[in-house]
Amino acid sequence: MQTKKTAPVKSPVDFDGDLFFNITSLARTINAVADEEFQITGLAPSSAFILLLANKMPGISAKEISMFLNLQPSTITRLVDALEAKQYVKRKAAGRNMSLVPTKKSLALTPKIKTAWNALNRRINGLVGAANSRKASAYIGKLHKALSK
Repeated sequence: MQTKKTAPVKSPVDFDGDLFFNITSLARTINAVADEEFQITGLAPSSAFILLLANKMPGISAKEISMFLNLQPSTITRLVDALEAKQYVKRKAAGRNMSLVPTKKSLALTPKIKTAWNALNRRINGLVGAANSRKASAYIGKLHKALSK
């Protein structure tokens, strides 16, 4: 399935040079493409990334997941609730904290998640070039770190 392309419409307001506008617009576009590629997993990309972390680091805390994925704790809770309902993870209480343990079902899904992730990156690289994709990713990462201070 391909993302529906629409002809660009010239806005009466010049958003071209605005970093906030362009990054949020890009995020929406990439999210739509990612949703398409991750359909093979039956999960949204964020949920799939939570599983990758839980599979790689059994016992990972929700706080660690929140830090790695840069998602709010309430979002992590909501996503983990859904993953637990689908029997991909089990919660383990550790004092006031919660840790996640992957199930066999989660571990079995890892190859499909990696396939979807690779397909997403191939698709983006095919559109903008691998070198441009790496440069943009590195620059956006630096920008994110600078703004997060």
